Amino acid sequence: MKASGLLVLAGVVLFSASAAAQSSFLLAGNIGDGSGIVNGSGATFTGNPSPFFFVSRQAIPFTLASTAQLGAVQVTISNLFGGGGVFVSLAPDNGSGAPDDARAVPLGAVDTGTMLGSGYEAPFVPLTSFPQLDAGQTYWIVLRGAPNSVYVWNRSNTGPLGSFIQDETSWSPNTFSYGFAVYAVPEPATLAAGVLAVGALGWRWRRRR
Repeated sequence: MKASGLLVLAGVVLFSASAAAQSSFLLAGNIGDGSGIVNGSGATFTGNPSPFFFVSRQAIPFTLASTAQLGAVQVTISNLFGGGGVFVSLAPDNGSGAPDDARAVPLGAVDTGTMLGSGYEAPFVPLTSFPQLDAGQTYWIVLRGAPNSVYVWNRSNTGPLGSFIQDETSWSPNTFSYGFAVYAVPEPATLAAGVLAVGALGWRWRRRR
């Protein structure tokens, strides 16, 4: 495996295994320990076609204090009807307090079978791209559902207000926030330390065999 591959692997191991690491890489978000996330309440979003009489998407904003590379995205979701997945994208602000759909970048997809009212899930999105994020810029995490599905972005008691759009007309502000977290790619020095840690663990494991 190439050195760059080892660095990424170490970063993933460190990030996945350590709550402290996740906290140190956090750029924005309100999931925390989950105590502020509301079970049984949130904002619905659909695919096209939709079981509703309209198609809808939901979005949540965040603004960066410093430049960073996007490393991970986490959202709180539950299912209301159908399935097929939740599609996640990143859009810069359009200058008017809404996502710039023309410059949106697909990030990946997640799914949940947890029904609204019986709980929620907070999965990490398997990212297909890792865009660079600029300091002082506002970005939006945007969610839409698969065709003929209805999902719910579970409500949070803290954080920025979300926005929604119906039938691709115009974005409108919502009255509450949704659960999300955005993380940065770890710095190279941190990843290098992770390689050493993973290597040491592997060496110790081999010695014990």
